[in-house]
Amino acid sequence: MAGCKTKFKEKSLKHSASVREIFDEALLQYHQESLLGTDPLQIPHRYKKPLDQEITAFISAIFAFGNVNAMMKVLNPLIEQMEESPSEFLMGSSEKELQKLGSKFYYRFYSSKDIQHFLIRLKEVLKSSGSLENLFKQSSKGLLRDRMSDFRSQLVADMPQTPGIKFMFPDPKKSAAKRLQLFLRWVVRKDHVDLGLWKSVKTSELLIPLDTHIFQIAQHFGLTKLKSPSLQAAHQITEVLRSWDPHDPVKYDFALCRLGVMGLKREFLDRHS
Repeated sequence: MAGCKTKFKEKSLKHSASVREIFDEALLQYHQESLLGTDPLQIPHRYKKPLDQEITAFISAIFAFGNVNAMMKVLNPLIEQMEESPSEFLMGSSEKELQKLGSKFYYRFYSSKDIQHFLIRLKEVLKSSGSLENLFKQSSKGLLRDRMSDFRSQLVADMPQTPGIKFMFPDPKKSAAKRLQLFLRWVVRKDHVDLGLWKSVKTSELLIPLDTHIFQIAQHFGLTKLKSPSLQAAHQITEVLRSWDPHDPVKYDFALCRLGVMGLKREFLDRHS
C-alpha cells in the first residue's frame, strides 16, 4: 500500500469476492449523476470554467460535514454571492468586501471570522499561484500524504489558528483529513460524477475520504478491524479497495455515501449481514 504500513491484510475478509460484488452492485446503483443533488459536489457542476469548478469544489469540500441540508443552506447563499464566476469574484474583491461577505455566514465549528479568513486566503492563493493546483504543485515531492501536508501548511501559513481554522485544515499526516481527501477525489477522478480537473495526482494515490457512513459500512464488511475512524482505518480500507482496483480505489466513495445520506445504510447492512 502506498505511503502507509499496516498489518491488516485482505485475507482477514471472510468472503472478499462476495464483498466486492456487494460494493460493485452499490457502485452501479448509486454512482449516478442524477444523485448529485444529495451532495455538495452539485455546486461545482453548475460552472463550466475549470477554475470556478476548482474553487467552488474546495469551498464545498471544506463545508462537507454534518447534515447535507444544513451545509447546503450555507453553501448555496455563500457561493451565489460570488455571482457568475466565483474565481473572478474572489480575485476582484477587496479584503474589506470579503470580510463583509464572510460576516453573513457561520457553520457549526466555523465562525464568521473563520469564513472571512478562509475567503481572504483563497483570494491570496489565486492572486499568487493562479489556482489551487498550482499551489499544490509547489509542495514537496514524494508520497501524496507529504504533498498534501505541505499544501495544507501553505494554506494555513498566514491564517490565525482559531479552533475553527484548525478543524477546517487538519494535517493529512496525522488524521484522516476527510474533507481534504474528498476535495482530492472530486478534482482528480474523472467521470460523470467527479470533475477530473487536476493532473498532478493519480487516482491510484487517493485515500478514501473517511466519514462515519463509510467507516460503519467498511467495519461491517471487515475492511477494517479498528473501533473508530482514524488515519490508520482510512489506510486499511483503502488497501482493500486498492486490491480490487489498483488504479481507482476510491471509486466506491460517492455510492457508499449515498447509502448514509439517503437513509438507506441500515437496510443495506441488514440485507448483507
